[in-house]
Amino acid sequence: MRTEEYTEHLYATERPIRYRPGACAIYRLDAWHRGTPAALGKVRYSHHHVWRRADAEWVNWQSLAPKMSGIPNRYLEELSVTQRACLGFPPPGNAYWTPHTVEAVGMRYTNMDMSPYWEALELSASAVQDSGPGLQSAKL
Repeated sequence: MRTEEYTEHLYATERPIRYRPGACAIYRLDAWHRGTPAALGKVRYSHHHVWRRADAEWVNWQSLAPKMSGIPNRYLEELSVTQRACLGFPPPGNAYWTPHTVEAVGMRYTNMDMSPYWEALELSASAVQDSGPGLQSAKL
């Protein structure tokens, strides 16, 4: 909960944003802003939009990703692929998975079985190779 002292600090250190009509302000959701007067004990309404690629379901304003840092590794490591996908973890075969991301996630969650993600990558790679000339350079 925000204290009165912290609120006073925010007001004392605020800086105005310079813009022209038609400009778009993009900010993190934890940014302090005063689009409308704010007072302790009062409600501020805001409207949030998130722009993302259609195949990036995990990108949203209440995504699981920021909250995962507080979840014990063991919890995520012990979930099935389907259970993780229900929480917003990209399923095997999703465009999110590349050799780099599979390796990085495996390093972060050392007891997670990454084989379904590797297998999906291998299937994608063999499908591209079997598709004929000109597709071997497709990014996976």
